[in-house]
Amino acid sequence: MGMLVTIRESWAHFLRTDVASGAHAYFSTHPVIPIYTEKLKTIDQSIIDALSGIGLSVVLVTVTAKDAQNQIGGLYFNHIIGCARVLENPTVNDTGIAASDLAEAVAWFSRKFTPANGALKLQDIMLAQHPSALAYDVFFTMEAGITTPPRR
Repeated sequence: MGMLVTIRESWAHFLRTDVASGAHAYFSTHPVIPIYTEKLKTIDQSIIDALSGIGLSVVLVTVTAKDAQNQIGGLYFNHIIGCARVLENPTVNDTGIAASDLAEAVAWFSRKFTPANGALKLQDIMLAQHPSALAYDVFFTMEAGITTPPRR
C-alpha cells in the first residue's frame, strides 16, 4: 500500500476507533456516521446508500502532494493536502447533526491524528459543490515521506 493510501486509511481508522480523542464516541455511536476513503471500489454506491439512509457521510481524499524532495533515503513531500468531504441529505437526515457541525467535528478530532511524519494541520472549512447533497470540504495539510519503493 502506498504512502497516500496509508495516510487516508489510517485517518479513517483513527476517526472510527480512537477512544482517547473522543472520535470513536462521536463517529461510531448510533447512528454510526459512515467514513469512506477514495480507495473503496464501491464508493459512489456507498455514498448514495449513506445519504438515503442516515443522510450523512464523510469521504477522505488526498487532493495533492507537492514540494517533493528527492532525498538519498527516499521521497518526501513537504505539502500534502488532504480533504474530508462532509455530505448531507437534509431531507433524510434526522440525526440532529448538520453538515456544518459534522465538518467542525471532523476538524476537531482530526487535529489529534498523527500520520507518519507529524500532525494534520487544519487549513479551511468551505462550502463545496455537490450535485445531490449539501457538502463541506475540510482541508488539512501534512508532511510525509517514504523510504521504500512502491510495490504493485
